Amino acid sequence: MDKIGNLPPLSLVGVPLADRRIKWTTWRRGFEIWLRAAKVQDSTEKKNLLLAHGSFELQEIFFAIPGADVEGDEEQGIDPYQVAISKLEEYFAPQRHEAHERFLFWSMKPEPEESLEKFLMRAQAHGAKCNFGTSAADSSGIAIVDKMLQFVPGHLRVKLLQEKSLTLDELIRQVNSHETSRIANEQMSVRSNTDNVRVDNVQHLKVSCGFCGRSHGQQPCPARDKTCAKCGKRGHFAVVCYSAPQRPVMRSMPHRQYGTKRPYGEPSNYNSGPAQKRKANQFAQRIHAIEDQDDEPQCELVEMVSSANDQDDLLWAKVGGILIEMQIDSGVHSNIIDDRTWNAMKNNGAEEFDPDSEVYIRNVIEHAAVDVQEVEMASVNDTEIQALKECLEKGTWNYTNEQLKPYHAFRFELGTVGEMVVRGSKLVIPKSLRQRLLELGHEGHPGRTKMQQRLRCTCWWPGMDECIIRMVERCTGCQLVSQPDKPEPMTRRPLPDKPWVDVAIDFLGPLPTGDYLLVIIDYFSRYKEVEILRRITACETAERLERIFVRLGYPRTITLDNGRQFVSTYFDDYCKQRGIVLNKTTPYWPQENGLVERQNRSLLKRLKISQALKSDWRADIGTYLSMYYATPHSTTGKTPSELMFGRNIRTKIPSLQDVSTSSALPPSDYRDRDAQMKEKGKIMEDHRRNAKPSELAVGDKVILKNSIPGNKLTPTFGPSVATVIDKQGSRVTTQDEDSGKMYDRNSSHLKKYNDSHARPKRVTKRPSRYIQ
Repeated sequence: MDKIGNLPPLSLVGVPLADRRIKWTTWRRGFEIWLRAAKVQDSTEKKNLLLAHGSFELQEIFFAIPGADVEGDEEQGIDPYQVAISKLEEYFAPQRHEAHERFLFWSMKPEPEESLEKFLMRAQAHGAKCNFGTSAADSSGIAIVDKMLQFVPGHLRVKLLQEKSLTLDELIRQVNSHETSRIANEQMSVRSNTDNVRVDNVQHLKVSCGFCGRSHGQQPCPARDKTCAKCGKRGHFAVVCYSAPQRPVMRSMPHRQYGTKRPYGEPSNYNSGPAQKRKANQFAQRIHAIEDQDDEPQCELVEMVSSANDQDDLLWAKVGGILIEMQIDSGVHSNIIDDRTWNAMKNNGAEEFDPDSEVYIRNVIEHAAVDVQEVEMASVNDTEIQALKECLEKGTWNYTNEQLKPYHAFRFELGTVGEMVVRGSKLVIPKSLRQRLLELGHEGHPGRTKMQQRLRCTCWWPGMDECIIRMVERCTGCQLVSQPDKPEPMTRRPLPDKPWVDVAIDFLGPLPTGDYLLVIIDYFSRYKEVEILRRITACETAERLERIFVRLGYPRTITLDNGRQFVSTYFDDYCKQRGIVLNKTTPYWPQENGLVERQNRSLLKRLKISQALKSDWRADIGTYLSMYYATPHSTTGKTPSELMFGRNIRTKIPSLQDVSTSSALPPSDYRDRDAQMKEKGKIMEDHRRNAKPSELAVGDKVILKNSIPGNKLTPTFGPSVATVIDKQGSRVTTQDEDSGKMYDRNSSHLKKYNDSHARPKRVTKRPSRYIQ
């Protein structure tokens, strides 16, 4: 088998469920080819190779399928490999529906830059999966089924798609059953008049100015000097005017649109959504709030019925068991209400609003209190309280009743008041009211202790403290504002084997100047480098790190946070090319990179001092780093420079290192080789340059070589004559005779000046005849 080659495993990680079938089919085909090439015949061995060459995901799927792992039996004809393949085929086979396949077929479009030939082949492959019927009647029924599936409600569509072969008869039966059930459900959903008051919608509710209706903060109100278009008064806009409105003037109806269709069985879209309600305001009186009344409400649902934007001109009707699309011709311009609204109004009652009155609607939230009469009535209907009351009245305890065991330890503290059981001055609450008492006791979201203190004052039942604890722990609001869990015990990072192997980096800033500090620290020596950046992009960060790595080398790992420049593809590629492994910390947990965070705190302290003293913070950072490198670290006891470079750097403070110890240097091979190679190079270079000792001495007259380049006629040496006043090796100090300036030159740039052949100075004498 080794000569055949390895088969890649079946990787299902990250593969969508819809694509797993293709992935499995492709891999199984390759596996069967591999089996034939390997000439494997035994079925059990084939099954084992299937699981071994698959993957851990395939093994988990295989052993989770009931009946997939069987033993081979030739007498009964059981082939374990074929059973495994069939079970996996059933698992990976997608649940497809004929209508869904046809929907995908009709939705197919050529891909960009796809040729017609490839699109034709793809359409043929998908069309082979679709059932378009064998006759004209079948095709017509299939078309109706596909059309209805696009418009039925979502929950009914899910139910219909569960049928593998959905026929037109089955569709009609399901639709009729759904409509009958829907109408019956609406008729049965009659709500109690004492439980809740439902308010459908409150529009335009926001905190705004009472004079202009806008939110302008501290800015002057724009309606201060404006005139109201409604009442004529100054100081407010008409949108917030509280004066009685004028009778509305009938406006023209909007243009009627025909041809709008809706599927059979679906309610119309009257008053559905903000757009419909805004248009309805053109024809109906504005509804503001419910008037405050002391008596019980007369209605529990307020609905506005309007004829605005009615577009239900076409509907579905059933005639003789067949759905037919029909057009409304009622002689009116609009449908007032649909069947759903009419049924709800018949069940709940309808009340006509006075068009000249304003109705105020408000959101009422009722928290009913629990009184003593309600506790007494609940105690009468509670079998546990009645059994307890009977034992207390007879004076004998029923030890066989399991319901009374929680009360046994408190039996001498219990008593009766009417139909209720009390414990001292506290009411014993029946089971039916305990949850309600817990909700009332948790109003205002008190904590566990406060809630226990609140309820213990007036009521009691066995296990009340445990119920309070569960109530507080399960409250969503209390969980959102509760304290986070305690942190786990710290995990210390072991010290690396050598310096500059594991490092950590982080940014400090932005500073008031707009600069950032890039801090990188070594985990072994605690040696750190600081770079000042103006921009902290991934490119700029990698460039600054490269400057440091050129001098100190590339580390093995870098610990960093999840900053945008660190998680970018550019920075990731930069580190991969240099063999650097990135260890990213947990988001929002800087303690995981605590070493560099602690160094940032030290740097921030020095920056604050520079800010207070108004000094140059860049120079102060250099002074701080010089001190840090030469100071023993509190953890290692060694200076960062000693652990990093093997030596202590020299600072302003004197030390024994300043004393010369060259005579005591131990012999070493590199020292001998250095001296040997230097002497060899000296001999070769002296021979090449014909070097010889200089004959210059103190007091000699010399001329200096022109060091400044000139034109082609410039002489090699200058005309000025100087005197040698000092000579140290090849370094000669001269003094110009005319200007007195001092010059230091190499002896090869000086030439001894010979003035023995100098012409005597010309002397002009006055003629004697002019002498008087």
